[in-house]
Amino acid sequence: MEGRTVLLIRHGSVDSLAVGHGVPCIYGPHEPLSTHGMHQSIRLAENLANQGIHPDLIFSSQYERAYQTANLLHEKFPGHPPVIPDAQFNGARTPQWDHRPATELGLVKGNFFADNPMTPDIHGETLAHAYERVISEYKRVLESHKSGSIAIVTHDEVIGMILHYLKTGDQGTPGVESSIEKGEALILSVNTEGKVIDSQVVTPEGVAHHKEKK
Repeated sequence: MEGRTVLLIRHGSVDSLAVGHGVPCIYGPHEPLSTHGMHQSIRLAENLANQGIHPDLIFSSQYERAYQTANLLHEKFPGHPPVIPDAQFNGARTPQWDHRPATELGLVKGNFFADNPMTPDIHGETLAHAYERVISEYKRVLESHKSGSIAIVTHDEVIGMILHYLKTGDQGTPGVESSIEKGEALILSVNTEGKVIDSQVVTPEGVAHHKEKK
């Protein structure tokens, strides 16, 4: 069956930021990969390439940790596929949470699209707006690449939105499914209609398994 392969890749690990008493902070756009995150990206690319899985193009979020991941993959994949920065695959644009203590998310029950009551004058995009930009771009990319293999290097919530779209289709309401761990890749075999016919997760350790459907 003709189709294409889509690699949804979550960026590697980032050093945890902390405020007083070691409370972790929420990342902004500019946090780079940790040394561990760099090693994860390199090992992931090597493991994928060893299985004969490598993209023709890499689309990447412009956030530092994702763009670094994409370029490390570029260096390790056969043929060094081009990296295309794509702002539509950036993480959630929620400046009300940037570098805030993670404990503050409890005030809105973990909903990072909600306004932060500690920064009432700063607003970000809503789930509906984020979902629209991500899914519109995902569909555009697939429409432009009818065969071969492409990678999208991005963030937890962006992958979760794409998975929700694949689960519910155009009639579904905006949502976010559970994603994959940092440094992992979800490999989707997609037919010409855009339907997923098979999927598996590949980790930096080389473990491959089918993603459970929920």
